[in-house]
Amino acid sequence: MITPQQTQELINQYQRNLAILELQQAKFGGFVTAPLHIINQISDTNNEIQRLQHPLGGTPGSDHTVDGVMARNTPIIQVVAAINPALNDLIRQVRLRGVRVVQPQTERHLREHLAQATAALLYVTSKTIHDLKTQIEPYITFLRSKSSALVFVVGEQLLKRQSDELFPAQYRDQIIWFIPNDPPATLANIILEETVRPALQTLRQGQMVDIDLFSYEQAEYRYPGLLCLDARTFGKHPADWEQIWQALLDVRRVLNSCQHKTLAVRPMNSRLSLAVAFGAVFATTSGFHLHVAYEQRSRVPNALDTVEWWTHHDAGDQPDLLHQTTIAAESASTSPDWALWLNVSRRIDVAAQAYFATTNRQPAPIIRFETPTIGLTAVQTGDEGRHASALAHHFGERLRVERDERPGTLAHWFYALPVSLAVLIGQQVNACGPLQCYEFLNDESRYIPSCLIRSTQT
Repeated sequence: MITPQQTQELINQYQRNLAILELQQAKFGGFVTAPLHIINQISDTNNEIQRLQHPLGGTPGSDHTVDGVMARNTPIIQVVAAINPALNDLIRQVRLRGVRVVQPQTERHLREHLAQATAALLYVTSKTIHDLKTQIEPYITFLRSKSSALVFVVGEQLLKRQSDELFPAQYRDQIIWFIPNDPPATLANIILEETVRPALQTLRQGQMVDIDLFSYEQAEYRYPGLLCLDARTFGKHPADWEQIWQALLDVRRVLNSCQHKTLAVRPMNSRLSLAVAFGAVFATTSGFHLHVAYEQRSRVPNALDTVEWWTHHDAGDQPDLLHQTTIAAESASTSPDWALWLNVSRRIDVAAQAYFATTNRQPAPIIRFETPTIGLTAVQTGDEGRHASALAHHFGERLRVERDERPGTLAHWFYALPVSLAVLIGQQVNACGPLQCYEFLNDESRYIPSCLIRSTQT
């Protein structure tokens, strides 16, 4: 049983959170242009305060309004997919491009998810037509319920007569047929375009596109963004990382076609390599403006999440924030490759050397960059990302100098840094020649090759 004193302490914490959130909303220009994450957090924080202050009076304001506007009235892109092994590769590619996919286990859950869905995904063959006719009714209801609903059908060896048996002619414009032999990434791009473009058109003028980056199995946010780039089943093999890179380019292509060029990115559940690659694809020269969420790891129990938002700033007159050391002479190896080490949140020297020893290769030179302080306090907070931006800018400048001395070579890049800083640094390395990134696997205590960053200027 919570005591009155504990209740008051919780109220005080929520009120502190609310003050931070309202300040952030004001910095973004108010309700209309603030990230949806902040709008929804303000709404929920207000509701929690009122619930604690009036425990017997219900939850005033439970309709989730902020400034008189329904905070939850935001587009959520969701595809409901049938459970079929033939769809697994396609679903992975769709999720990688930011579209959420759910696979209901029961008919009741199927109907519930379809009621909130943007589209549905089915797999059919001529052998299943008869059985599907008895199961297709929820999807017909889905198509009938809203004219914008879509059903993507992966169809194998279907005749026109058979397709007409499944879906009445009046819904023909809402059905998109796929050929199973087409590459899953190609089909995923069609689903991305058909579901995301209409959603972008519903955003208010000046509103940001909210994007979550997921790499860890238990990753999930209380407030889902418009897009969720879900790489949870990728990232252990070079081919996986290449698919991640291509998916990021596909997402940029679709977002490039709309007027919303400001992105609110939450990378805290992302591997560093995904965050770096995202920054490189959405570089400072890409025409997009990024707001990157920095979330403190230590939180008060039961408190709603609060974050600060970093954005790109010019380095200004800040002194150089990186110490540089060459720790292996160029004559130590006949390999044309060289290496970069970046120590911010911890030192990676031992783990990086262990990778070289395991693979029996020794790039040279090895150039180590590190911040004056290494650890949790290496990057200043509370300045809207100015210190982080200067650090990223200085690293980009140093990298370009080193690259110019070694044209046509491959740099192997090992790093340990806050994931939000990884996005900002990624924005600086877009045109620095090929960079082979390495990801540290905590559960295996070793580095593996990850994304190959190359220019996306074309």
